[in-house]
Amino acid sequence: MVTNADILEVLEAPYQRAPNDGSYQDWNINPDRWPSVNGLDMPVVKAWRQWIPEAREIAEQLLRKETALEQLCREAVERSRESDEGRFAQLLARIQHADPDTAKDTSALLAREERMAKSLYAAIREPRITLETVIAVFVSSHPLTTTVATHG
Repeated sequence: MVTNADILEVLEAPYQRAPNDGSYQDWNINPDRWPSVNGLDMPVVKAWRQWIPEAREIAEQLLRKETALEQLCREAVERSRESDEGRFAQLLARIQHADPDTAKDTSALLAREERMAKSLYAAIREPRITLETVIAVFVSSHPLTTTVATHG
């Protein structure tokens, strides 16, 4: 955890594409720039790739816990079931009062609707969480442009 006020000020500042008054510049560390970052010879950079899976797992746990995701999912399934029950009841009533051909077609429709609903409920109950972004902040006294020229 960072407690140094000067470092916190830099970390909390808006993204700076160009140097602001010469004090610092932010860089998007894309795949082409990783060799330059590795050239900074910072131990934390070497360990970074090992931390990514752990950070992803912790982020998912926080997301599930902090957003009450399980409760939200249960409520969404319940609302969907209530809506579906009305539609299924309408289809059943239509089947009971229809001619044989229409009843057969409507029965097939009801079966498809029930299968789809069951699949949707399962997907809502167990959402797939994909975390696409991991943020890395490396603070160095050496500008990345110097490192690129020296190591890139």
